[in-house]
Amino acid sequence: MKLIQKHTHDTNFVILDVRTPEEFKGGHIEKAISIDFKSPDFRDRINMLNRKKTYLVYCKGGGRSTKAMRVLKDLNFNNLYHLFKGYEAWTKNRYKTVTG
Repeated sequence: MKLIQKHTHDTNFVILDVRTPEEFKGGHIEKAISIDFKSPDFRDRINMLNRKKTYLVYCKGGGRSTKAMRVLKDLNFNNLYHLFKGYEAWTKNRYKTVTG
């Protein structure tokens, strides 16, 4: 949460949700972008992102986002953060979420 607050107005900070589109629509962290880890074009879509930006990656509980972090690292992304225990921990702590 502190990391997100610190970067509230930072256009070089991206929150990356790697859950399915259905999970994303059901609720996500505000300002997150959705790239489904399970989609066949995941690596290609990640490869189009700006490597100079900082990314906070999350999924439901941490499994997919851990794998997604490996892909990002393999593609030479260096400014990476991982949301420990994912969206489940985020909602359990009653942090703000949005739907749609």
